[in-house]
Amino acid sequence: MFIIFFVVNRPSWSLCIEMVFYLSFPFLFKVMKALPKKYDLPGLIAVTMASLFVQSYIFLWVEPNQMMGAFPISQHHFWVSYVFPPSRIFEFLAGMYTARLLMNGRILILRKTESLVALLAVTYIVSMCIPYQFSMSVVFIIPVCLLIVSMAGDDLKKEIRC
Repeated sequence: MFIIFFVVNRPSWSLCIEMVFYLSFPFLFKVMKALPKKYDLPGLIAVTMASLFVQSYIFLWVEPNQMMGAFPISQHHFWVSYVFPPSRIFEFLAGMYTARLLMNGRILILRKTESLVALLAVTYIVSMCIPYQFSMSVVFIIPVCLLIVSMAGDDLKKEIRC
């Protein structure tokens, strides 16, 4: 059995995931706005751990089928863990928590060099030593959040100077 994920319009899967997230944003924002600020960091950690839990469940319990050509992952695992929007919601929530932490001045703002080299380079190397499925999302959640914060932190510094 051959499964097709990306038919003619390859970016369509990404646009579908983004559409699901943006349509869910007003509801998620309302829920998140009701949470006290002190729960932002625990929330970021919780959604990262939830992503790890969901990816582990998929890894252990979704029956693999034929392997993806160039990638060391089965088609079922790839679809459920990467293409299917609900399994990616944790990355979206992590971004929302990170934005709240930044807006409230409660997150470490690294320099771009530190966040690019130290975090992403080390994370990339680590991602080569774990099952491929986990390297597509879970491993990169916190480092990418910190990279985005370092970029946004520069913008905040420019706004303060003006």
